[in-house]
Formats: sequence, C-alpha cells, structure tokens
Amino acid sequence: MERVDDSTIRVGSSWYIDEFENFTRYLKSDEGSDLILGAIDVRELLEEKLKDIVTWNKSDMTAFPDYERFWSLYSREEWLQMSPIERLPKPKL
Repeated sequence: MERVDDSTIRVGSSWYIDEFENFTRYLKSDEGSDLILGAIDVRELLEEKLKDIVTWNKSDMTAFPDYERFWSLYSREEWLQMSPIERLPKPKL
C-alpha cells in the first residue's frame, strides 16, 4: 500500500518464495489500484488481499533465477536466520 496523495492510496499484492537450493526467487504481484480513502474500509480491503494471496501457488509465480552470486555467500542455515518468515506470526483467515 502506498499513499498517492492526501485522499488516495494504491493497494497491490505481492508475494515471493525463495528456493535457496536452486538460487531462485518465485514472484507474483499486481500493479494495484488507486482507491479513495473515504470510500473504502482499509482493513477489509487488506484482509481480502491477504485471503487472495494465500491462495496463490508457486506454479502461478514467475521464476527469477541467478541469485547464486548473492545467496551462495551464506550457508542455508545462515540464509534462513536472515529470513523474516520464521519470525512472523501465521496469518489467521
């Protein structure tokens, strides 16, 4: 979500999955849409976006290989320690 101006926000969706073993990031996102703040329930909108994102499959995502140059500087364990995924709460839908 980003603020476009004093009364408008842009809300889009984005999610990625990293596969350390093959140095590939799988990504799916959309451009989002501009919405007038007074005309929407932001919480409801974000909940709907999250419900949509958790239905995405890796097969729906675009693979971006060639992260080896960066990721190979670390062991898999070090990489996982840097990942926020393990520290985030599980979504309640």
